[in-house]
Amino acid sequence: MVESSSFPTPDAPGEQPAAAVSDAAVSEPVAEPTPPAAEERPEPVVAVPSADPVELPPAPAEPAPVLAATLEAPAMAPEPGGEWDLLVAKVKEWIGSGEPQKTFKRYSGPLKAAGLLLGVVVLLRLYGALLGAIEGLPLVPGLLELVGVIWLTGFSWNNLVRRSDRQRWLDSLQQRWSSFRGKS
Repeated sequence: MVESSSFPTPDAPGEQPAAAVSDAAVSEPVAEPTPPAAEERPEPVVAVPSADPVELPPAPAEPAPVLAATLEAPAMAPEPGGEWDLLVAKVKEWIGSGEPQKTFKRYSGPLKAAGLLLGVVVLLRLYGALLGAIEGLPLVPGLLELVGVIWLTGFSWNNLVRRSDRQRWLDSLQQRWSSFRGKS
């Protein structure tokens, strides 16, 4: 049977591509690929248990450890003139030269300021912790607020209502400020 189809057919091994086939070749029958013969197909391998024991290769001997589990090193006596002695000698020389004292004098102002700042921070943290503990007690915050209001009312009545009392209090503040600044 001659097939003259206009559809391209898949290329079989050993055939020319469909585009390279001339019009004369179209009239020739196209050979369809045939499945491989039964003798060409590989047989599946099936393991059949046999009665004969199979010899396995001998198991490898236990491998030697790559790293030792423990390392024992005897204690060595320090040798004179080692790195430690060199370091100690250099530190002693540096202290003997008076350089640390010069450095401390040069940075005493900033060191004092840093120490004062650290002290203020610690004091504020303690003060905050004390106020937090007092605030946690029942009725105490309200009572302290009441005491503050009573004191402020008494202070204002005694020092700020009359003009003469107000002037005496302002003069007292000015004198305290002058003595604080060192201008008594």
